[in-house]
Amino acid sequence: MKPTNDETGIEFKMTADRAIITLLQELDIPPSTDISLFEIGPPLTRQGYDQDAILNGLFFLQRQKMIDLRGNRLHVLKELRHQKGH
Repeated sequence: MKPTNDETGIEFKMTADRAIITLLQELDIPPSTDISLFEIGPPLTRQGYDQDAILNGLFFLQRQKMIDLRGNRLHVLKELRHQKGH
């Protein structure tokens, strides 16, 4: 997951919620599965997302009922293959 690049050559980073979904898709996490937040945090921070952006993305996805946060684990509620962030 690299920043997107438009015809102007300017790099744009996707929103954190979209980056989370993309990462879960790459990890092929099916619904009704738990994953440790420690498995998604480091890859997202390496992509340039800070803790606040990641938390906001997680809270957004929880409000959309796509995931549920359970302590330090994320529980996938829906199929994420074709979902899009805001």
